[in-house]
Amino acid sequence: MSIFIFIVSAALIAAFIIRPFFNDIKIGSKELVSQKENLAILEAQMANLEKFKIIYKNLEEISEKVDRLFANPEVPVEFIGFLENTAEEYHLKIEIFPASARATEKDLWSYITFQISTSGSFADFLKFQKRMENGSYLIEIQNLNISRLTESGEIQASFTIKVFTK
Repeated sequence: MSIFIFIVSAALIAAFIIRPFFNDIKIGSKELVSQKENLAILEAQMANLEKFKIIYKNLEEISEKVDRLFANPEVPVEFIGFLENTAEEYHLKIEIFPASARATEKDLWSYITFQISTSGSFADFLKFQKRMENGSYLIEIQNLNISRLTESGEIQASFTIKVFTK
C-alpha cells in the first residue's frame, strides 16, 4: 500500500508540479528564441539606418554640388562675374548682353541666354571656351561665329550661350 501511495503521489507531483515547470521552460525558451530573432532584426535595421545616414550625407553633398551648377535666374550676377573674371584671366575683351530666347515646353530645364562678344588671341579664346564648358556652371554654347581681326592672330568671337537655371 505504501508503494502504491508513493507511486500515486509521485505521479501527482509529476503531473501537477514537474509538468507545468517543464511547460514554463518550453514557453520561456520559445519567447527567448523570438526575442533573439527580434533583436537580430533590430540590429540589422540599425546597421541599415547607419548606412542610410552615410548615403544621405553623401547625396546631400552631391545635391549641393549639382545645385551650384545652375545659375540664379533672377539675378545671375555670380555667373556674369565668372564670365568676366575668366575673360580677364585669358586677356580677352568681353561684352555680355542678355538675349531674348526662353525655355519651351520641350526643354527639360529652364535657362537664360546671353549673347557674348569677345576679342583677343585665338589661343586665349579657346582656353576661355574650354574653361566655360568645364566651369562651375551648366551651359551650352550656341551660334559660334569667329572672325579674324588682324594678321597677328587677333579674333573676334560672338556666340550665344544657354545657362541652365534652378
